[in-house]
Amino acid sequence: MAERRDDRATERRCALCDRPLGHLVEQHHPLPKSEGGRDTVPVHPICHRAIHSHFTNAELARGGDMATLRNSPRLAAFRKWIAKKPPDFHAPTRRRKRD
Repeated sequence: MAERRDDRATERRCALCDRPLGHLVEQHHPLPKSEGGRDTVPVHPICHRAIHSHFTNAELARGGDMATLRNSPRLAAFRKWIAKKPPDFHAPTRRRKRD
């Protein structure tokens, strides 16, 4: 779910790509809600979609903490590509074919 960000919180950064957050911020559950997760971290909408297009909820439950996701080879190309984009950048995210 997206929320409008308060302009006073300019120091907030995305938990996946570490870019400053823009006007739209989504909350990602590192441990999926379906597995009892309650804690959330702020992410860009495009970063949130990238996480869920590369990992199933079962995979996230087994080891989807943010440090693991940031270092995942599955997201390396995405993180490199998104690094220089502005905070409110958005583009369609393709679903990755699951092995």
